[in-house]
Amino acid sequence: RTLLSHLVTILGAEYIMGYLPPGTHNWNHYLSPETVASKLQPYGIEPVSVQGMVLDQMIPPMPVSSSSSSSFLPSFVGP
Repeated sequence: RTLLSHLVTILGAEYIMGYLPPGTHNWNHYLSPETVASKLQPYGIEPVSVQGMVLDQMIPPMPVSSSSSSSFLPSFVGP
């Protein structure tokens, strides 16, 4: 949960751009990549990589980024 994630996903996508209905996201339910990995580790599922996502209307679909401060796409490998 970062300020940027709130600005981009809730204020930006829901209220300013209108991509999603207001109330779609609940910032209190946001998890960091580290939290997701720690919840999956007891099941033998290990993180492989994490890529950030950036909203850019000029480059569909949503391009990846090295920053996971607003949204992220994790990759995992399991047993």
